[in-house]
Amino acid sequence: MIQDEEYDEQALSPERIKALGFKPQKELLVNHLLPYASALDEESTKFLEQVKVNLAKSVLLREMKPSCGVWSSRLMK
Repeated sequence: MIQDEEYDEQALSPERIKALGFKPQKELLVNHLLPYASALDEESTKFLEQVKVNLAKSVLLREMKPSCGVWSSRLMK
C-alpha cells in the first residue's frame, strides 16, 4: 500500500499536471503496473486531441448523425 500512496503523490505532481495540460479527474493506481505505462499519457493526450478535433469538425459541418454521435460516444470512453 505504501507504493500506491507514493505513486499517487507522484502521479498528481505539478510537473505531471503541467506536462498534461490539465489535472486528471481520476487516476487509476494500477496503471503504473502496465508494461506500457510510460506511453499512457502521450496516448491519451493524442486520443483526446483527435476526439476534440473531429467533434468540432462534425459540429461545424452540421453532421449530427452519425459523426457527432460517434465522436461524442468516443469521448465517453
